[in-house]
Amino acid sequence: MNLPVKLREPANITFRGECVIPWDTFEEINSELEETYSHPRNLAAGTLRQLDANIAIERKLEYYVFDIVDGFESGNLIGNYAYVADLDMPVVEHCMVRGNLKECFSKFNPENFRLPVDGLIYRYDDTGYGKSLGATSHHPLDMLALKWQDQLYETKLTDIEWNTSKTGLINPVAIFEPVDLDGAITTRATLHNVSYIEDLELGIGDTIQIYRSNMVIPKVHANLTKSNTWMIPDKCPCCGGMVEIHNENGSKTLHCCNNGCGAKLLSRIVHFCSKNAINIEEMSEATVEFLINKGWVSNFKDIYDLKQYTGEWIRCSGFGKKSVYKLLDNIEKSKNTTLDRFIYSLSVPLIGRTASKTISKYLSGDFEDFYDKWINNYNWALLDDFGAIMNDSMNNFVRHNFLWVKELADEFTFERQKENNKNSNVDLSGKTFVITGSLNTFGNRDELKELIESFSGKVSGSVSAKTNYLINNDNLSSSSKNKKANELKVTIISEEEFLHMIK
Repeated sequence: MNLPVKLREPANITFRGECVIPWDTFEEINSELEETYSHPRNLAAGTLRQLDANIAIERKLEYYVFDIVDGFESGNLIGNYAYVADLDMPVVEHCMVRGNLKECFSKFNPENFRLPVDGLIYRYDDTGYGKSLGATSHHPLDMLALKWQDQLYETKLTDIEWNTSKTGLINPVAIFEPVDLDGAITTRATLHNVSYIEDLELGIGDTIQIYRSNMVIPKVHANLTKSNTWMIPDKCPCCGGMVEIHNENGSKTLHCCNNGCGAKLLSRIVHFCSKNAINIEEMSEATVEFLINKGWVSNFKDIYDLKQYTGEWIRCSGFGKKSVYKLLDNIEKSKNTTLDRFIYSLSVPLIGRTASKTISKYLSGDFEDFYDKWINNYNWALLDDFGAIMNDSMNNFVRHNFLWVKELADEFTFERQKENNKNSNVDLSGKTFVITGSLNTFGNRDELKELIESFSGKVSGSVSAKTNYLINNDNLSSSSKNKKANELKVTIISEEEFLHMIK
């Protein structure tokens, strides 16, 4: 680390800054590895999550102050930075701009800057005037962030791969000649849907431009050739069954019409067994595929009749007595579940975890009450966050599947809905949260989501006019959720601010 052992003079002061790994240090670390890291920003974040100062020292992590939270105020930003530097603290590189931005652009151009940067921050030097401008729920009004344009890379499209999902939606993926996207060799990027391909006028052999959106997700930016010679598949790539095009919210999507499609069955059963659904531990996709190919599993209920094949199963290649009995034990354990997990496991179109939890909470986890309402065409649109389309999806599904759903449910014991957090007077009912970006305190988003729901709050996957808070530790992020939150004037808070809220 580049931090001093002690300040040049005693001071009761709080800094705000960022930990980074310079490009030259990053390249030095990678030069000694067979499997290299993809980007210094990711490596710095991963290093901090280790919570081990020795690793930070070993990787030569550097820290730079970009703000004084409290403890000193000179009246201007340059004066504050000078004071920080006089204390021997490292300060973010900066310069005074008076009407001419060219000097600033030249100095901090990402191509010649030693630190990984994705843009510039402009801020009034007069801190008193800056504070008088106030702030939005997102950021102070005395600053402006400008992000560098995503760097584009040219490559050649070699194929368009189509993959059938559990709902029958067939998703296109661009396959192209390997290209180095900011340190990661990439050969694939999503094409979203049929309309996206049509707009790009794609054809095999076309020269396309690829970029890494927000330094993470590979995307196709443009097609320089525009041969428009691609063809929509006339059969499902998995089962060879008929396909049809649907128009969903103005976008064309391709769907498999065969209810017996192997890809749909595999995806549905993998989803059924997944952690957030019925949660059968160690039931991998490869194991599910093996069971389907053996003819032992053709629906969800078959999983609970696998004991009859134990003798043959333990003699199959890749399995043994210990692993088979362990898996059968996990299947038995999964019979204790909750209503929200059960609903989510069924793969009802448009009904995800949030909707499943909303139903379960409304019915206190009572399956019999749920099933009675479901087969009698209950109007689920009366529940929060349910619309007419979701309601139709629920009732169309049960119309064709009510018999096997009840038979499957007979395998389970349903735990009743857990009561909300009693040891707090915090009530988040009526509040909707969206979570984005990396987390510092919670191990994953599910942990944070469960905590919010324990206080009767809701968690949504996208920002809308109904969103009350976007939880994001990087309030200057250029992510789509941050942009949407700013447009809708949704309050953006950090993990720390959320924890203060519930405390």
